[in-house]
Amino acid sequence: MKRRIVIAEDDGMMRTLYARMIRTLLPDDEILIASNGLEAWILYDQQRPDLMISDLNMPELDGWQLFMRVKDDCEARDLPPVPFLFCTAVRGSAATVDEYESSWPLCCILKPFSIELLHEKIRLLLE
Repeated sequence: MKRRIVIAEDDGMMRTLYARMIRTLLPDDEILIASNGLEAWILYDQQRPDLMISDLNMPELDGWQLFMRVKDDCEARDLPPVPFLFCTAVRGSAATVDEYESSWPLCCILKPFSIELLHEKIRLLLE
């Protein structure tokens, strides 16, 4: 079954890199690209993805705001949670993620990271 994965990243080179890295792991899945959090929210609302990969610092709507909107929407509509993977250069973000990890499929990796680490976290979230 083809899954949908949203990548929300404001840096064009990073968006392209993430998409290439993900395609090596999930070549048959659909990758949807957003250049900011608001575009990612619209894709979530229209496509109901199986995984969201997001930067934290983005224009329009940052990664945390995006996560909270998706989380609130899933809870309000009694939908299964959409797993989130944050890719960020912001140190200390992982501690904030820990607050939600027990109740939501969520993790954070710090930039720069290896393709192996990205693949490991994606596999974990999609299980």
